[in-house]
Amino acid sequence: MLQQEKSAAGVICQVKTQHATQASSLPLTKDVLGIVATLGHVDDDNLSRLFSEFLGLEKMMAIVCMTYQGVKSIESYEKERNISKGTGASIAKPVDGRFEVIS
Repeated sequence: MLQQEKSAAGVICQVKTQHATQASSLPLTKDVLGIVATLGHVDDDNLSRLFSEFLGLEKMMAIVCMTYQGVKSIESYEKERNISKGTGASIAKPVDGRFEVIS
């Protein structure tokens, strides 16, 4: 996932891992359940490979939000890269390209 660090999914992962204590209160990650690729788990490696091939990279990198407000937060972050006042510019990573969100 971190290989895609400039994707929306990569930014979400970086914020959640590098700023874990703040992540739950940030508008960007507050309503985010996770990334499709990290939410599911299949014990069989072959089945897991087939499932990821079936979904494709774009669906595997989709962000899953609990509410529509979470989707709006991601959209506003992409446009403004504004997480919250006082959080620091180190979190404000650029997002390259389009991204898929499931609400």
